[in-house]
Amino acid sequence: MIQLTVIRGAPGSGKSTLARAIELDLSAGETPVAIVEMDDWRINGKVYTYDQTQNTRIADECFQKVRSLLEGGVSVIVANTFIRRLHVSQYRRLAKSLRVPYQEYICRGEFRSLHGVEPGHASVMHRQMEL
Repeated sequence: MIQLTVIRGAPGSGKSTLARAIELDLSAGETPVAIVEMDDWRINGKVYTYDQTQNTRIADECFQKVRSLLEGGVSVIVANTFIRRLHVSQYRRLAKSLRVPYQEYICRGEFRSLHGVEPGHASVMHRQMEL
């Protein structure tokens, strides 16, 4: 069965790790599964580059990719920062419009960021996270 899973949390909170664990679990079924992260658009080769001016474009492209995968019969796990609840509302609406189950997880761990986000900046984002 196709489903949409959204994982949100500050940098270094465990989003990517949880996404891989859920992917392994879902992969045991018949439905193909994909992980989509906005960070995928920020990696050029092996170099991660954060440019805040690109956030809106990347968020739009990420959402369109998720929509396309779901419409193509693929379960999708979205693992993005999404500090504000508002940031995930379009995903909830998408799941409802496509009539696919929706799950949301909030990661609150404090690990080293995979992308080199400064610990001080990650701490600020942890405090800003809307539950």
